[in-house]
Amino acid sequence: MADSRIGVIIDGATGRMPRGLPVKPAFRQSSELFLRPVGEDAPSVPTLDEGATAVQLSDLAHRSVAERRWIDVPQLRL
Repeated sequence: MADSRIGVIIDGATGRMPRGLPVKPAFRQSSELFLRPVGEDAPSVPTLDEGATAVQLSDLAHRSVAERRWIDVPQLRL
């Protein structure tokens, strides 16, 4: 099974990455993920909505820990 977003091939039976295969450095992978949508006019991953939701949840989790209580997650408005 291959994940084309990150260029990693994982053995479907074991769920592990086979040894001996070339692996791109993390900086190169992240740079390609960032630049590919620009060069190929493809949708970016994650989308703006997904990124904003991740930031919102991270901020609410930090606030929840600081206040030692549950925090309601409001509807995200962009």
